Amino acid sequence: MLLNCSLFVAENETGFATVDSNDNFIVREVMWMPDKQSNIYLYQQLVFKVSRKPKVLISHLQRIYFTYNHGMSEQLYAALIDLLWVLDGKGSDLSRRMVSASLSFLTEQQIKLLYKYLKQQNSSILTGNRYSVLAEGLKGTKEVLTGQRNVQATYDPLEIARDYIEYSQLDAALNILEVAVLERPEREDLQTELLELYKVTENIQAFTKMHNSITEKQMSLSVKWQEMADYFAGLSNEE
Repeated sequence: MLLNCSLFVAENETGFATVDSNDNFIVREVMWMPDKQSNIYLYQQLVFKVSRKPKVLISHLQRIYFTYNHGMSEQLYAALIDLLWVLDGKGSDLSRRMVSASLSFLTEQQIKLLYKYLKQQNSSILTGNRYSVLAEGLKGTKEVLTGQRNVQATYDPLEIARDYIEYSQLDAALNILEVAVLERPEREDLQTELLELYKVTENIQAFTKMHNSITEKQMSLSVKWQEMADYFAGLSNEE
């Protein structure tokens, strides 16, 4: 199944969708194939791309299309809020098109808020939810996660990593788990969570680097590391 953003992207003569008043905001329509990937994995990756590079609009549009296509109403609202927050008053035509195309999955309150913002262009109006990654609505969450990272003596690294994963901050979760595994090699639950993250993201480079580091330190490994090595080897053979 091929997915694209044509439902939402207004094409001009050159095949690009542009945002007025700012040449930095340019997005080319692209097609992507999620045949062998789970919906959860795809959604996490889209949110992750948005959080890492907020001004790459194709990631925002793909996230909006994906959540719309799968009826993920709260995630769709968060995707719209994050896009509007990034555009910051620019790209009014694109903004209105995104909101109008999404109305069937939004609540009355959400619709009122979005149209109020489109009319006033006041970013203080934008209120995110638990799925937002850029707008002010998630500021408290990000501060909590940062605070957790700074007080690891109080919080379990596994819980911290799972908090990051819940909000699609996969690179942060990866870093937390890798450090924790090296510091606490006796905890197989940390190793299991890290290996699962490698598998979900198919991050063979990070897995190989970590495996080599553990081997060099002559640390004991659970049998699951070999199972993961076999899994990645199988993926390579399929290619």
